[in-house]
Amino acid sequence: MKNKRAMAYAITVDYALRPAEGLREAFDRVGQEFWDVSGWERLEVCLKVPCDGTREITVHLIEFGEGISTADALRALGQRGYRPATFEEFVAFISAYPGTVSEVPIAAAGTRGLWKGCIPCHAFASLEDSKRCLTVADEWSGPCFHLAVRHLRLMH
Repeated sequence: MKNKRAMAYAITVDYALRPAEGLREAFDRVGQEFWDVSGWERLEVCLKVPCDGTREITVHLIEFGEGISTADALRALGQRGYRPATFEEFVAFISAYPGTVSEVPIAAAGTRGLWKGCIPCHAFASLEDSKRCLTVADEWSGPCFHLAVRHLRLMH
């Protein structure tokens, strides 16, 4: 599974944002399936990401040129020194760079919820009828981007 490119973007993230907040500014349309998700939580790899405060970070939009499961994308990102973006980072990115949303979806796999209480899913942004749309899925069957952040290496 080869990725075609990785592009870097500077953003300001409000880590106090919760999944139901900030959506009107970032998206033109929020699918009903998003509102059917409960139990949003961060993946283990994202547990050390702040839960409050505002920070400036650089995110990377990494393109996978083929359909990829979330598990395979997470593995590929980790091998390259990235972690998946959290929901807060995802909303900040879409708000700051609305023109990056296209027919090729962007995934934020660092935060997971349960659709209708039982099916694991992550947030995806895509362009439908010229509108920025938010939806949820566990994997995508065609090309997609994954929003990611470089792991911080702490020196002792």
